[in-house]
Amino acid sequence: MNIAEDKAAIRRDAKTLKAQFSKRCEISEYLNMANEAAQVYGFQLVNTPSTGFFKEVYLASRFAPRRGASHVWLEKTDPPDFWIEVEGEQISFEVAEIIRPGRKRDLELQQIYESGEAMADPAENRLTIAENCDLVTGAIAVKSGAKHQHVHGLLLYLNTGWIDHPGGHLGAFEDVVAACKTKLFQTHYLEIWLTQSNACERIS
Repeated sequence: MNIAEDKAAIRRDAKTLKAQFSKRCEISEYLNMANEAAQVYGFQLVNTPSTGFFKEVYLASRFAPRRGASHVWLEKTDPPDFWIEVEGEQISFEVAEIIRPGRKRDLELQQIYESGEAMADPAENRLTIAENCDLVTGAIAVKSGAKHQHVHGLLLYLNTGWIDHPGGHLGAFEDVVAACKTKLFQTHYLEIWLTQSNACERIS
């Protein structure tokens, strides 16, 4: 399918997809469904308003095993974004994506879709560890309003681009996590996690 056909298929199937991911599922089944949907519909799943929820699906499917959950499902009415079940206890989570100001993610996704190669991230656009930590702090503040007071946890997806670091991508992420752990966030969340690529760490 081309991009127009992808979007048409997604709009047609959006309600079915959301209902499917809103059912309580075992982790392995949920992850398989998420991977299958991504293969069928492509990058437009997170680039089409009617299926913006797939970002939460994708992150939840990968976070839940790390948190020790046996089951996971999307919440039909936001907030929260999703639930996990850990040893019989149901725990709610909100999701926030942290994007570098001015970053054109839609163009990046389209280039990856069309060429299979990611856009280069110019050095002048790269943020420091401290700047990333400031964006994390800001995202937590935004998600700590009155409408989220009943949500247990917050999962932050750090999508700010490359960070110059001698330890590479993972080393940079570990330093952002370490910097965030020194902060005293003004929030009601009982746990806050930061994720990037295949890494995921609790910061509060």
